[in-house]
Amino acid sequence: DCKSDGANDEEKSASFKKSGEDKQEDAVVANRENDEEATASSPPLDSATEVEQESVAGKDDEKLSSEATGPKDDPSAPVKTMTAAQKSAQEAQIALNMNDPHTLLARLNTKRLFRRIKHLRKQDADNFDVDTAYAKNKTTEQIATHEWELILAQTKQKLMKDFYEKEYKSKMAEAEVLRAEREEKGEADDEGNGEEEDGLEDDMPEFLKQKFPPPLPSKCELLMFSPCPRAVAVLASYPRSGNSLLRTLYERTTLRVTGSDMRGGLQKHDLVGEAATQTNCVQFVKTHYPERMGTPPFRVNRAVLLVRNPYDAMESYFNLMTTNTHTSSLSEEERKKHSKIFAEMAKKEILVWRDFHEYWLNQKIPLLVIRYEDLIRYTDKVIAKVLKFVLEVKDMTFFEDRIDRCIREEQIERLGSYKPRSGGIGKSLTKGVYSPELLQEINVGIINTMEKFGYDEMLVPNPSEWKVEPMDEYGVFIPGTAKEPLVINQKGLVRGAKRHTNWNLVKQQMGMKGAKCTCQNCVRGSR
Repeated sequence: DCKSDGANDEEKSASFKKSGEDKQEDAVVANRENDEEATASSPPLDSATEVEQESVAGKDDEKLSSEATGPKDDPSAPVKTMTAAQKSAQEAQIALNMNDPHTLLARLNTKRLFRRIKHLRKQDADNFDVDTAYAKNKTTEQIATHEWELILAQTKQKLMKDFYEKEYKSKMAEAEVLRAEREEKGEADDEGNGEEEDGLEDDMPEFLKQKFPPPLPSKCELLMFSPCPRAVAVLASYPRSGNSLLRTLYERTTLRVTGSDMRGGLQKHDLVGEAATQTNCVQFVKTHYPERMGTPPFRVNRAVLLVRNPYDAMESYFNLMTTNTHTSSLSEEERKKHSKIFAEMAKKEILVWRDFHEYWLNQKIPLLVIRYEDLIRYTDKVIAKVLKFVLEVKDMTFFEDRIDRCIREEQIERLGSYKPRSGGIGKSLTKGVYSPELLQEINVGIINTMEKFGYDEMLVPNPSEWKVEPMDEYGVFIPGTAKEPLVINQKGLVRGAKRHTNWNLVKQQMGMKGAKCTCQNCVRGSR
C-alpha cells in the first residue's frame, strides 16, 4: 500500500499493543436457517467486537459470572470475589479494547456486513441466500483482504477484456478490408466463412471468462488497515473545514482506514482511525496542528491542506463548541442573543485561521492545497487529485473506476460520516451573525491569505454575487524541497493564551451550564 523510503517507524503506541493471546477466531454466524430476521442481524463478529456486545449470546457476562461465582451446575461451590487489582485490570482491558483501532475496525466491518445483508435481501428477497453474502469461516480482516483481491482481479479482467475486444475489432476490420479486396478482384472468399464471429470468445484466456459477483455499494464494503513504515501523509485543516467528509470519501474509494492524531468522538461516525498514528496501520492522517497539539509527535512526508472560508468555518466551530455535537446548531434567537460572545470569539479565531494556513504554506514538504467549496461541488475531481497526490500514483485507471462507483453515483450529502449542518457557501454571512463592524475588524489582517486561496471576492459580504470559481485544476500542487520529513506535534502552536476561548465559561454565560463538555478544548479552557 505504500513504498518504504528506508525509514522504519517501529515505535508504536503502548496503548495499542496486543499480545498473541488476545487474538482469537471470529464467532461464526449461528442459526441462520431458523429465522430470516436473525440472519440479517448475524454477520460474523470478530472476537474483539464482543467486548461491548452484550447481545452476542451473553458470552462475556457468562464468562465473568462463572469467574466470580463458580460453575453454574455446582451451587455449593465457594463464591470467588475479584480483587481490586483484578477488577482494575479488567476495566483497563475493556477501556483499551474500546479505543483499540483493531477492535473498532472489526466492529465497523461487522456493521457493514449487516448492512450488506439487508441490501442484498432488499434487492431479491425471494432468492436471497446469506451464504453468498460473504466468505465463510473467516475473520472480518480476512474477508476484507479476500474481497479486495477480488476487486483487483475484476479490474484486471476488465482492462484485459477491453484490450482483447480492441484487438479483435482491429482483426475483424482487417479481415473485412481483405474480403472487400477479393470481391473487387472477383476472387472467391473461401476463408473464414463467418468463423471470425466466434473468434473473440475462442481467443480469450479462461481468466477473462470468470464471473465475478456484481459490485456492492461502497458503504457495504469492508475497510482495511494500510501498513506504512515510512513518514505518512497528513490531512491538515482548521476545525470544521470538511476533514471528516474528505476522510470518508478517501476511505470509500480506497477501502483503507484513515487516521487521526487526536480523539474527537468520530468513532461513533464510523471513523475508526482516531489516535492511530504510530500503530503502523494508516498512511493518511488527519491533524489540526498547529491549531492544537495532537499526540504523539510523528513524521510527515507530504500534506493535503484543506481550506474553508473563515466565515463559515468559524461559525460552524462556534456551533460545535457550544452544542457539543458535529450536527446541531444554535437557534437564530440564541445566536442574536449571544452575538457579542460570538464576536469576541471571531476576533481571536480569525488570527488562528490565518496563521494555521500560513504555517502549512511555509513548510518545505510537498503540499496539495484544496478547498472545501470545491470538494462539495466538484467532488470527483477533487478526490481524484487527492488520491493521486497521497498515494503517489501515475495511472489513475483503477481509482477512476472506484470514483465512478463510490462517489459519482451518490449525492455529496450521503457520502459524509454524518449529516452536515444545513447551509451553503457563505451562508453564515446571511444569518446576521457577522455585523458590518465585526467584518471590517476581522478582515483587516487576512486580506493577503484570502487572496492566496482565491477568497478575495468574499471580502465583500454578498454571497449571492460570488462566483467562487474552482482552484486551478481543482487543487494546487506545491513541490517540496525538504530532504527530511517534517515532525509535527512537538512545539509552536498558533493558538496562544490571548487567542484562547474558555468554552466552559462561554456556555455558562449562555445559560448552558448542564452542557459541560469533556473534550480536550474545553478541559484546556477550564484550567
